[in-house]
Amino acid sequence: MNFLLSFQPNSVAIRRISRVAVFSSETAERVEPAQKIKVLTDEPVNRILECAVSGNADAIVTGDKGLLRLRGYERIKIISLKEYLGEQ
Repeated sequence: MNFLLSFQPNSVAIRRISRVAVFSSETAERVEPAQKIKVLTDEPVNRILECAVSGNADAIVTGDKGLLRLRGYERIKIISLKEYLGEQ
């Protein structure tokens, strides 16, 4: 399963984020977006969607409220860190 992780500082324990980041860095793949996407008004968040689409991500794990409201884009699930860690 391919994931794109997007984090913003919040109250989630640093240890958990570190564990996910280490796992992600071991399986990460660099992608160059092939298409421009304009779904949200927040342009940097649109870049996350572009990378996820170009990288064939199965899910985006994020704390961004705008992305989480989408719940998904095309075939890509958008989930919180809590959901990813199975805490819901």
